[in-house]
Amino acid sequence: SAAVFAFTVYYVASERDVKADFSYFRTARPGEATRNIVRALDQPLEVHLFFPPANDVREQVTEYLTDLARESPNFKVSTWDQALEPKKAKDLGVTGNGTIVLARDARRELMPVGLELDKSRNQLRSFDQDFQKKLLALAKARRTIYFTVGHGERSSEKKSPTDQRWTVRVLRDVYGEQNHEVRNLGTAEGLASAVPSDAAVVVIPGPTQAFLPEEIAALKAYLDQGGRVLLALDPEAGLDFKELLAPFGVRYVPTQLASDQVFIARTRQVSDRANIATASYSSHPAVTTAGRLGGRAPLLMFGAGFLEAAGERPEGVRVDFPVRSHPSTWNDANGNFELDAPPEVRRTYELAVAIGRPRPDAGKGAPETRLMVLGD
Repeated sequence: SAAVFAFTVYYVASERDVKADFSYFRTARPGEATRNIVRALDQPLEVHLFFPPANDVREQVTEYLTDLARESPNFKVSTWDQALEPKKAKDLGVTGNGTIVLARDARRELMPVGLELDKSRNQLRSFDQDFQKKLLALAKARRTIYFTVGHGERSSEKKSPTDQRWTVRVLRDVYGEQNHEVRNLGTAEGLASAVPSDAAVVVIPGPTQAFLPEEIAALKAYLDQGGRVLLALDPEAGLDFKELLAPFGVRYVPTQLASDQVFIARTRQVSDRANIATASYSSHPAVTTAGRLGGRAPLLMFGAGFLEAAGERPEGVRVDFPVRSHPSTWNDANGNFELDAPPEVRRTYELAVAIGRPRPDAGKGAPETRLMVLGD
């Protein structure tokens, strides 16, 4: 179920959001994600403030940017008065005070914030989130993320009469906000021959129909070249993507899990036992925020299969199971939401796997293969 996508978005937002001081006018302080972007700057990025002297909004914004500037010598902050520096303002596309300009080479991002503290209150409270979006547009190269289509994947639009699963619209929106271009990828877009060379990530969101052998071959070739794939599967589809996972020594089992102790009651029926929840995370970077929040941020999975090691792990392949079920969980093989042991077993199940593999034919620093598989 798409709850996992909503949860992924929650964690992205957690990294992105402000560290707020909720006093009446207080501007939020730079969040850790914003600081990380500034620390990673490899070229100068200039921030120009256009405000008159002794302005309250200017004071708030300056405090935020002065704090952020401590993170990197490549982050430069300058203050101007548009009335006194009309040429500078014109060169940067500014027509009045109360504007912030982010500039890198010939690229510009303008951010109006106003001059009156009372009217700017809401903007100042969300300043970190808004500033980060502008910063990302300049600091990060625009990359393309492809979502596969044509195999009954989860929709990026509204639910349809024939598919009531939650959509992946919010996930696609978050990628867009982070300066990524999001495109569809299916047979019509060339998937049966090759994954486009500009693909930063290929997302396969809950397919219900098998991929063509030619499409699987293209995805395997992409992974062999250091590609990155996010594969999210629903057990009811019965797909295991063995061709992609077996070379890494991993198997997906499309048997729905259930728990009678840790689950989400939606209908007050026995079927609610398939709505499992967990707060058991490894130390893998993919779940750093989740692990830090612990029990305050459980992962909800509305119908999940599980992953497991299968056969000998190839040399050089790193496998981490970053999310595990509660020990009360069992593999509900007959779908009756009751524990029938044996063959059903109550234990901890792996709900996700993160796979990494260096390219044997590439030099040091070359991108490595990364495959993230979600059991829901």
